[in-house]
Amino acid sequence: AGMYRTAFHTNKQTELLWIYEGLTQYLGHVLTARSDLFTVDEHRQWVVMRVGYLTLRAGRHWRLLADTAVANYTLRGSSPSWNDLRRGQDYYDEGALFWLEADCIIREESNGAYSLDDFCRKFFVADGNHPLVKPYDLEEVIADLEALVDHDWRGLIRRRVYQASDELQLNALWRAGYEFTHLDKRPKIVELREADRETITAAHSLGVTLSDDAEVLRVTPGSLADDAGLATNMEVVGVNGRKFSTSRFRKAIARSKNSGKVDLLVLEGDVFRSISIPYDGGERYPAIERLPDRPDLLSAICTPQAVQTATAAVDDNDAES
Repeated sequence: AGMYRTAFHTNKQTELLWIYEGLTQYLGHVLTARSDLFTVDEHRQWVVMRVGYLTLRAGRHWRLLADTAVANYTLRGSSPSWNDLRRGQDYYDEGALFWLEADCIIREESNGAYSLDDFCRKFFVADGNHPLVKPYDLEEVIADLEALVDHDWRGLIRRRVYQASDELQLNALWRAGYEFTHLDKRPKIVELREADRETITAAHSLGVTLSDDAEVLRVTPGSLADDAGLATNMEVVGVNGRKFSTSRFRKAIARSKNSGKVDLLVLEGDVFRSISIPYDGGERYPAIERLPDRPDLLSAICTPQAVQTATAAVDDNDAES
């Protein structure tokens, strides 16, 4: 409602973009999977990608998720400096994570009778005979959620959206039947993303992302690379005593399990510097793992509605038989 204005000179209030953009971000991936343009596994990989970079957002300890929506004008530019400390437009992907949690709560607490689909049918309802601009506010969203299941939605929104936190809250994954973990093998989606963005990713191991030509693009605040003195705009010219190459860089990280470090030679301006990063964890890439004692709601959410309807009809016929 804060964005609905009848004059161009009236400022928009964008605080509730975590609802609109977060929900459409969530539905975009869900409907892509239900349409079979994504496989369920590809959908899971996209969830991993979103959660993976959000876990590195150091700025969440001071900037609320709601404030990323309020400040979207200044965050949209994607400054090359201090993104993880300032946060970006996290109301998209972290907003989507909220709606995953909401979907799981509705499914679980209604014993499968309702889902976020039912919320959307009510929230987006329109009278086709009488077109109407109908802005929403937070109270309407809470009321529509409470109409489905009796849950402390106001408290959940306060914790996820209006409170700072040192770490990303991962209850959504747990409710969906998964836990966040790391793998030592680069997933296919990371390969595709690196090729698309022309980058080399070591964000979850050393805490650094390089360009294909070895320029330091991003250093995760508080990471081992950060503590060792690696900084953006440096150029990595050597790794473990040899000329830099992507394969040597990855091998150096993998071999850190034995060596306990990764040695880099960097060029800062016209000055060479040797930087040794104490690290023994090998390659690390974000992943999610099934929790056997939890239902796999993530897969259920991706199941096409026609399949769900057909399955229900078969079950009803079996019951009648």
